Amino acid sequence: MTRPAYPILPANTEAVMVFQRCQTQWTYAGDPPAHTGLRVEAVTAVIDALGVPAERRSDLLGRIQIIEMKALEVLNRIRMADLARIRRQQPRPARSR
Repeated sequence: MTRPAYPILPANTEAVMVFQRCQTQWTYAGDPPAHTGLRVEAVTAVIDALGVPAERRSDLLGRIQIIEMKALEVLNRIRMADLARIRRQQPRPARSR
């Protein structure tokens, strides 16, 4: 078994596992599209399916939202770098004299 690239604190293990199960639930907006967040109804459906007790749900959702915010920061940096690369590759219009 391989170790994760980054250690996960035991208190965050469940949040990371739920977050990973929600990776097909991102919403997008803009042109070109950008990630805007996870569908909260999908996240809560996963939490329900896992049978998380009611007294732990609020804390778990808060932890998932922190992971989501950090993921959005990374995804936005990647998107901006991709857009800059695409712009550099586009031919520039000729200057008129």
